[in-house]
Amino acid sequence: MFLFLVGGLALVAVAVSFLARGARLQPARADVLTLIGAYGITATDEARRPAEQVEPSPLGIAASFLGARLNGRLPWFTEDRARRALLAAGMYTTEPRRLMGYQVLAGLALPVLWLLSSPVSTVPLVLGAVGIAAGGFWAPMLVVNRRGRSRLEQIEYELPELVDLLVVTLEAGVSFAGSMQLASERVQGPL
Repeated sequence: MFLFLVGGLALVAVAVSFLARGARLQPARADVLTLIGAYGITATDEARRPAEQVEPSPLGIAASFLGARLNGRLPWFTEDRARRALLAAGMYTTEPRRLMGYQVLAGLALPVLWLLSSPVSTVPLVLGAVGIAAGGFWAPMLVVNRRGRSRLEQIEYELPELVDLLVVTLEAGVSFAGSMQLASERVQGPL
């Protein structure tokens, strides 16, 4: 019991010392952040410019509303899952709720169009509508997942070239920050 007390007091002392050190280092961190521009890494005008505000269409508004209302109703139909898929695909400006809403709209609209336009008899008509509803529901997420896989494959393919470029510039005597800046100017794509 005495060993637990001594161990606990030692851990409390370590925690207090870390907190004191962290409080003491905060002003120094602010100074370091102001010096980052001196390393030659600056944002381009395009990166500084705020994203253009595009007014959403009525269909986009309806999709966002549906996605928000149905979020989490099913374990595989969540905003978090849609957000991860969108980030992997590099679709940073698309809202996860809107993607989910498009899934629902496609799952509802495509079977209705099938039912209205198909000259097939009753049983194949209903089976086709069910299949088209499932396909319409999953199609938007499949497109986003395919785009994400393609983007990650492109990153994997270009990564050795980036590493080689960094090694060559570092061996030439360029600083790491300068090497990263040179590499960012020469390597295109998602990497």
